[in-house]
Amino acid sequence: MYFLIDYENIHNPGMRGTEYLLPSDHVLVFYSAPAPNMEAQYLTAIRDSACEESRKLRQMLEDAFEGTAFAVRTGKKEEILKSGKTPKVICLDTRRRFGRRDGLEVYKRLKSWAEF
Repeated sequence: MYFLIDYENIHNPGMRGTEYLLPSDHVLVFYSAPAPNMEAQYLTAIRDSACEESRKLRQMLEDAFEGTAFAVRTGKKEEILKSGKTPKVICLDTRRRFGRRDGLEVYKRLKSWAEF
């Protein structure tokens, strides 16, 4: 399950339940300068749930595309890899999302960095 949390509006009370996260869950917390701090108990529960694999994938994608014209739109590349589709479908999906030429370049870079 995916959890998109607008921390600026909910603060700590909205983080209740993090202890029930599963390894298959994904958590994305949106925060800003007015709400930069979260209680450690919630961060610990998120970390202990093992759902942080998403963070590792995002870091891998950022490293793979650093310094390229494709360094942005990491979320789209993450969606493509998490789709569980075959390499052929992933290739077609990257071309659809990034354009014919750029999509092929993105696909080649994804293929060299990720196992799918």
